[in-house]
Amino acid sequence: MSGETEPAETLLGGRVRMSGQERGLKTTTDTVMLAAAVVAREEARVLDAGCGAGGAMLCLARRLPSTHITGLERDPVLVHLARCNIALNDVAARITVHEGDVADAHHLAERFDVVMTNPPYLHALQSRAPQDPRRAGAMVETMPLEDWIGHCLKRLGRKGSIVLVHRAERLGDILGILAKRTGAIDVMPLLPRDDGSPARRVLVRATKGSARPLRLLPGLVLHGSDGNYSPRARRVLDDGAALEWC
Repeated sequence: MSGETEPAETLLGGRVRMSGQERGLKTTTDTVMLAAAVVAREEARVLDAGCGAGGAMLCLARRLPSTHITGLERDPVLVHLARCNIALNDVAARITVHEGDVADAHHLAERFDVVMTNPPYLHALQSRAPQDPRRAGAMVETMPLEDWIGHCLKRLGRKGSIVLVHRAERLGDILGILAKRTGAIDVMPLLPRDDGSPARRVLVRATKGSARPLRLLPGLVLHGSDGNYSPRARRVLDDGAALEWC
C-alpha cells in the first residue's frame, strides 16, 4: 500500500493524523465522541473492541497520555491501517493492535479497566448492507448485540466499565443486556440539532460490580440552527475535551 504516510485526515484540531482513509473507513463523529466518553484513571488499561483504523484509540491517547490501549480488529486491512496510524502519531509505545474477532479474544489474557466499542449496528436481515465489503463488515451485525456486549464485559476487570455508542433505537436492548450484568448505567443522547429532533445515537456507560441506579443525562446537541457544530460539540471534536458524565 503506497502513500500511507500521507495524512488524509486530521482529528482533534490536528492533534491526531489519520492516513489511508480511502482504503478504510472514514472516522465519524461517533468515533471521536466514543473516545471522549471514556473515563479512566492514571495508567488505565483500555480495550477498543472493533477498533477499525484506530481513530478512537488515537483520540483517547491524546487526551489521556498515561493510558495503555489495546485494539482488537478482525479485518486485516484495517489492522494494518491502525498500526500505520499508530506509528504516524508516534504512540506505538502505548497502543497495540491485535487481529481477531471480539468473540475469539482468548489470547488477550489481561483484564481491562475500560472497554470502549462502536459495534456493528445494521441488522443483517432487516437492513440493506453497504455495497463496499469493508464498510459492510464494519456496519452489519455478524452476531447478536447481546453476544457482542457480553464478550466485551468478559474482558473487564473488577469495577471495570464499558462505554459504547449505538443507534438510539437499540437503547432498550442495550439497557436490558447491561442491567443483567452491570450497574451505574449512564445514558447520554446525541442530539443531531437544537430544534427538538430526536436522538439518533446514544452513548452508554456501565460498570461491573456497581449497584448505583441508572441515570439519563442531558443530551449533547451536535449542531446549532446554522448547521455548524455546537460549542460543546466543538470542544470535543476540535479541542479534544472529555465528555462529562454528570
